[in-house]
Amino acid sequence: MRDVGALLFDLGGVALEIDFNRAFARWAACSGTRIETIRSRFSFDAAYERHERGEIHIAEYAASLRATLGIDLPDDAFTEGWTPAFEAIAAEIGVRQEKIVFFDDTPENVEGARAAGLRAVHVRSLDDIRNAVAELLP
Repeated sequence: MRDVGALLFDLGGVALEIDFNRAFARWAACSGTRIETIRSRFSFDAAYERHERGEIHIAEYAASLRATLGIDLPDDAFTEGWTPAFEAIAAEIGVRQEKIVFFDDTPENVEGARAAGLRAVHVRSLDDIRNAVAELLP
């Protein structure tokens, strides 16, 4: 895991501000539902918080979103857009994506980082971070 240009920890509200209006617009277009309807039904509810903490996977969170928003979209429709976010961060910090190691507690975020060309570590405990960083040190 050597040859690292940057360590990146958890994105949402840290490295970038999530524009939920873009997500709402995408979900509206995919579902044929008005964006205003989706915006009015969305909330930072218990399922959102549990997903952010990595306690539930995207399948469970997507099921909650489908029920709350009243739309029928596949799970992956709720997670599109990671590659442009990681590209923007890499450009902003001036480090190529393959030289960034990303740490996150949400499996979908880790998978998104890997799909965007980053090395990624799924963090379930501090030992995961310690072990990954130990591999980086000479």
